[in-house]
Amino acid sequence: MYQNVLVVGAGPVGLTVAAELARYGVAVRIIDKAGGRTDKSKALVLWSRVLELIDRMGSSASFVEAGMKATASNIIAGGRQIAHIRLDPVGTPHPYALMLPQSETERLMEQHLNAFGIQVEREVELARFAAESDRVAAILRHPDGHQETVEPAWLIGCDGAHSTVRHGLGMQFEGETLPSSWILADVHLAGVRTPPNEMDMYWHSDGVLALFPITRDRYRVIADVGDTQAGAHPSDPTLEEVQALLDRRGPGGLEASSPIWLAGFVIDERKVGRL
Repeated sequence: MYQNVLVVGAGPVGLTVAAELARYGVAVRIIDKAGGRTDKSKALVLWSRVLELIDRMGSSASFVEAGMKATASNIIAGGRQIAHIRLDPVGTPHPYALMLPQSETERLMEQHLNAFGIQVEREVELARFAAESDRVAAILRHPDGHQETVEPAWLIGCDGAHSTVRHGLGMQFEGETLPSSWILADVHLAGVRTPPNEMDMYWHSDGVLALFPITRDRYRVIADVGDTQAGAHPSDPTLEEVQALLDRRGPGGLEASSPIWLAGFVIDERKVGRL
């Protein structure tokens, strides 16, 4: 079976690639081994240039309507505000950071893709592939276990840090993992003193505390929590640990509740090397 392009991975990148190919009339098929879209906030911000490109795709209105516009950022240290950075003077149709959970970004981009008559094929996995001179011979594994052979002219890997496509090509994931450990909390937050459409960065001798609005009372909390051992992954925080960080590094009076997502993470600065 011939397809012009096979996109592997239906996150924001894969969905966008597939939608743009379809917009230009390229036959495309997109698969993902997961059973559905992410339910996490993950990549939270769409910046101005991204929204300008979505304008060109013809679908930015639905993203802007679903998100929350953050128009300024505050830096607070020693109990006082030392900087207030406005985004609205930026020369763009979108002078703000659009706070939009990745779960919503994927939903909206998938709807945009569906308008071209293309559906994401869920629980379909790229088992293996071989690159030929003018095509790719790929084996797909379906949920019932049967395998399908396809021969696209192009195979595009949008399948994340542990990419099957990257591994199959023998390409290195070059770069480094930073030695610091971080925590992330997607929580409801009461007692925030700054306007709900502004981002807050608290500088403390222990480290940074950042608050990013998601909705009027739901925030992304990020903080660094020390160095990590090589190869180790920080544990997910408890709500009590998040509250303790808010109490120590924040302005006082912040109260976290109803956690939606709590995670520990490290920062990888990596990119795929050349063949």
